[in-house]
Amino acid sequence: MTTPALAYGLLLASALAAIYHLLLGQSLRQLPWFWIASLLGFAAGQLLVPALPVRLPALGLLHPIEGGILALAAMTVVRSVRL
Repeated sequence: MTTPALAYGLLLASALAAIYHLLLGQSLRQLPWFWIASLLGFAAGQLLVPALPVRLPALGLLHPIEGGILALAAMTVVRSVRL
């Protein structure tokens, strides 16, 4: 993955974590956990793209839809664990 794609992916995952915390977070202590979960979920989404039967739109090498879906799922798991 190129440096711009990596930087944009980091930016998208961070923005998703911030918005998720703004809408569903209960304490400031959850924000770092949401951020870590978002980064890991977004990265997992990028890695799972070749295994998917459907090709969704991408931004160069970055697949924001797949990454965003898994990032939201990871943050939901963190929220349900109540860290």
